[in-house]
Amino acid sequence: MKVPIQQPEPGFYYHFKHEQKEGSAHHAYEVFGPCRHTETGEWSVMYRPMYELIADGVVVKICNRPLEMFLEEAQDEKGNTVPRFTKITDPKVIIGLRKVGSHLYPSVG
Repeated sequence: MKVPIQQPEPGFYYHFKHEQKEGSAHHAYEVFGPCRHTETGEWSVMYRPMYELIADGVVVKICNRPLEMFLEEAQDEKGNTVPRFTKITDPKVIIGLRKVGSHLYPSVG
């Protein structure tokens, strides 16, 4: 499989379901970048939630999503077509998310 032309840059992103209130990390993610399935060759995006995400009773620390799905558009609750993920560029928000990340994912000494 070819390396995809379009790839998300590492950094913080909001999912389109993010609540647009100041200080909210819900549906905010730190994207590490593209990754590839070692057996199928499928490209995906590796990221971690900036909030406690529990699925099937397990705390999820790392997620991945097919690259094509990460990059596609979605419909919001009002029926508008929007990007599924949007890169966060506001320095104040990024500083806040880094603090959240250091709390959720403390360094292993």
